[in-house]
Amino acid sequence: MHCSSKPYNSVTDVQLRALIAVADEGTFTDAAVALGIAQAAFSWTITALEAELGVRLLRRTTRLATLTSVGARVIDRARQILRPVAEWHGSWTTHRPSGGRRSRWSAGRAPGHALG
Repeated sequence: MHCSSKPYNSVTDVQLRALIAVADEGTFTDAAVALGIAQAAFSWTITALEAELGVRLLRRTTRLATLTSVGARVIDRARQILRPVAEWHGSWTTHRPSGGRRSRWSAGRAPGHALG
């Protein structure tokens, strides 16, 4: 496992969501569909995450993608990081009037700082 002294400030919630999606769906294609993005963009997102962390997170075959032991540890932490956001999102979307405009927000920092 690559150890770096730099914080993982470039890791994004999109990358963490992509990792969770491929773990849940089992294939890049199914994960990309679940997230509503092109498979090529999905692949690039996972490759960029692995490059940022300096580790291989997934074992890829022609049919499946499975977590490495490091990937399993990272995904556990990714789920912990994103769970409060999902809960918060669920709490306000249930109160949005139908046809209402969607809000966009930014936490200001990429969630990667919590991985270290």
